[in-house]
Amino acid sequence: MNETRVFPARLADTAASCEDGRILAFGDAVREAAAAACAPTRAPRGDLAVVAVNGADARDFLHAQVAANLKALEPGHGVLTAWCSPKGRVLFLITVIADGDGGFRLLVAREQAEALARRLRMFVLRAAVTVDQLADHGVIALDDTGIPPSLPEDVLAAADAAGRTWLTGPGTSLAACWDSLPGTPVGEFAASLADIRRRRPRLAPELAEQFLPQELDLDAHAGVSFDKGCYPGQEIIARVRFRGSVKRRLAHLLFEGTVPPPPGTRLLAAGADTARGTVLLAAQRDAAHGELLCVLDLEAADVRLSDQPDVPLERAADGDEPDA
Repeated sequence: MNETRVFPARLADTAASCEDGRILAFGDAVREAAAAACAPTRAPRGDLAVVAVNGADARDFLHAQVAANLKALEPGHGVLTAWCSPKGRVLFLITVIADGDGGFRLLVAREQAEALARRLRMFVLRAAVTVDQLADHGVIALDDTGIPPSLPEDVLAAADAAGRTWLTGPGTSLAACWDSLPGTPVGEFAASLADIRRRRPRLAPELAEQFLPQELDLDAHAGVSFDKGCYPGQEIIARVRFRGSVKRRLAHLLFEGTVPPPPGTRLLAAGADTARGTVLLAAQRDAAHGELLCVLDLEAADVRLSDQPDVPLERAADGDEPDA
């Protein structure tokens, strides 16, 4: 078992719920869901892996590959952006973090890390760039805590535009500093709920090449640049923007039930079979209710899950989360 799978499982005690080396909850998942709505939290993110891009040409190389303007990304900061196909559809959602040595760490879904690293290497050509999976590294997400004042030297901290601080480093170092970090410990169930409420999308592998970056709201937080120059899919992405033809955006909905719908579940309008949206991420907030993040037609109303066509979904009020 490599370090990625050992961390964060090494943090778990007998009360924790774990799966495949990941902590789903440290104890009471409902209580953790409540904390994710109203208190600073810290969450080991076993669902994420780290890819390092280093070398004298690292910034120029990545800048030409992803949708964000990385020339403006300063050390200690991160941005959620996309690597797109030539047709402008998102292949990978990536949090890009700039380190202090001119390199970058890419946080990506664990099951996609190998594919991302392999595809990036195909475009290195003669550039002075190395692309490496850091199998011994883990990730911690801190919400509403700020950057801790003291961390091990080999742990990198970066803040993003949504009030989150990302910590990445060797799993042994993250485990060593875990108890001194601010925030209530929560597992991946509550971390998913936090992502939904922050409208921070995730993209399952089976949903690759289905959405424009704007449909994932990446243009709202510097995840897409329209004036930085060429990158894969840039022409189509810019054309959509300047023609004002984005027809779908992220939406935060509430559902009833005990089983969150999986990514890719279709959303239908009442009495119709035509898909009006797609679930990206869903999580329980209590024993009978949950929340989901989806891409939804802007004009869609009275939508339902495809496997529950008789149960309408409610929209979550912006800035007014339901009681957990």
